[in-house]
Amino acid sequence: KIEGGTVAAMTITSLSSGNGTFGGTLGVTGAITASAGLTVAGSNLIYFRDAQIYIRSSADGDLNIVADDEIDLTSTLIDINGNADISGTLGVSGAATFSSTIASAGITSSNGITMSSGNLSLTSTSDGNQAFRYYRADGTLVFQQYPFNNRLYFQMYNNQGLRLMGHGSGQIELEGNVVINEDSNDVDFRVESNNNANLFNIDGG
Repeated sequence: KIEGGTVAAMTITSLSSGNGTFGGTLGVTGAITASAGLTVAGSNLIYFRDAQIYIRSSADGDLNIVADDEIDLTSTLIDINGNADISGTLGVSGAATFSSTIASAGITSSNGITMSSGNLSLTSTSDGNQAFRYYRADGTLVFQQYPFNNRLYFQMYNNQGLRLMGHGSGQIELEGNVVINEDSNDVDFRVESNNNANLFNIDGG
């Protein structure tokens, strides 16, 4: 039992109660039991293994957990109450469930995004500023969708075409004015029948 005083360096087998001030190194081979709590004053550190793994309070109200390789939190449920600021990459190998709005500068998913309810909304800070994009596995941009100048654009890249297909007895309907080839490109407009590839043909040249 340590009643008080300052110890430059000491190795003990157990510390059950009492007060102690340590100005140097405290090595403990057994357990420390503090029935009234253990206080680390100021911004002093508690080290694990070496100087790169530690816990400290850098300022009043802040707690820092630092490791030079990995911090592993293992439990059946980890509850975070408050905002989470992640400056690196967030990798999720399981399912991610969001009950509120997701505010992001960009979301990338290699395994799809599934919604059981609600809406998937893309909110732009300026007209045409943000888009939904589809990339191949090699990073090649294939398609993007974005609003601009009171229009919704479906834009293909790298010589990719766009096909709208109904299924079975379903049909594709267009309501409102229809403009084809507004940019006056040298392209043809063609309607096929079952036996005639050029039932209705307009030569854009």
